[in-house]
Amino acid sequence: MKRLLASWLLPAVLVVVLAALVATSARLWSERGDDGLDAGAVAVARQAATNFFSLDHRHIDDDVQRMLDLATGDFADSYDEQSAALRTAVVDKQLVVTASLPEGGTATEYLGGDTAQVLVAVDVRTRARGGAVEDTRYRTRVVLTRVDDGWLVSGFEQVG
Repeated sequence: MKRLLASWLLPAVLVVVLAALVATSARLWSERGDDGLDAGAVAVARQAATNFFSLDHRHIDDDVQRMLDLATGDFADSYDEQSAALRTAVVDKQLVVTASLPEGGTATEYLGGDTAQVLVAVDVRTRARGGAVEDTRYRTRVVLTRVDDGWLVSGFEQVG
């Protein structure tokens, strides 16, 4: 009888331990949730970088508003204050500035709580009156703040 009990005890304990490990792992995996936050922050950062570097003298007011729609806090205030000078410069020079993001050109630098920092590489083509074209690559850090159920830009910095 003791031998029969001993032969079943070890497998039974192992099954219980294994079940506990599986349950704990599943719970931790489901609570992780950072992938969705990360993807949301990266998507907003990519859109913000595109908006920030895309300006056209023919619809500059819409371009500025697109950036303001993604902005919050001091960054929104600062961008709004500087937008009049930006509008004037773009219209006076008849600029058409287009941004494109290279494949794999984004990386989450930091994600925690209600703050994220995403590095974004941006290829910018600037065409001025007279057809002069200039291509430039920028590396930016987009600082994001979680507001309600989404991410908004609270800072924009050139890096490298």
